[in-house]
Amino acid sequence: MKRTYVLIILLIYLGAGVHLLGTQEGSLTTSSNRSNDRMAKRGDRMAEDTEDQEVYQETTQIAHSVSPSLIIYPSNHAIISGAVTLAWEAVSDTFAHRITYLIYFSSIENITWELIVSLEYFTNYNWNTYAVPDGSYQLKIVARCIAGMTTEMTSYFTINNSMSTPDLMTRISLLAGIFLLLLFILKKKTS
Repeated sequence: MKRTYVLIILLIYLGAGVHLLGTQEGSLTTSSNRSNDRMAKRGDRMAEDTEDQEVYQETTQIAHSVSPSLIIYPSNHAIISGAVTLAWEAVSDTFAHRITYLIYFSSIENITWELIVSLEYFTNYNWNTYAVPDGSYQLKIVARCIAGMTTEMTSYFTINNSMSTPDLMTRISLLAGIFLLLLFILKKKTS
């Protein structure tokens, strides 16, 4: 009977051991599966984070543009004559590209744009209007970045060089004044 108890205890022990081994293997398998599940979830989260980051970068990228600007001189409806300094506000580019300014003028009656000058960086230009007939004109300044984006500014003005040319009496007075000044200087040197 003692043997029977020992045998039963041995069988129970072995059965319990097999059961324990099964549980341990099961728990190892379950633990391994849990670890794999966690790693898979972590990988999914990382992929989602990467996608979120890409979407964030796409939505936060700065759009390329050039700012509008204004012509400072001649202002709209100004009357100009002789040598004038055309002036305008600088245009800014969101990508800090180099800006080229193309300055055109045209008669209001016949819109045919004539290029005055093309400049980089400068926001003024000395223009001699004596070569242009009196009349009403439009000034157009096109600002273009190296990527080809543009913005335009316009101003209407009148050239009236006939009022700026000195009349005959003014010319005679100027010459007489210069002559008298020269006589005075010569007299001082001889004294």
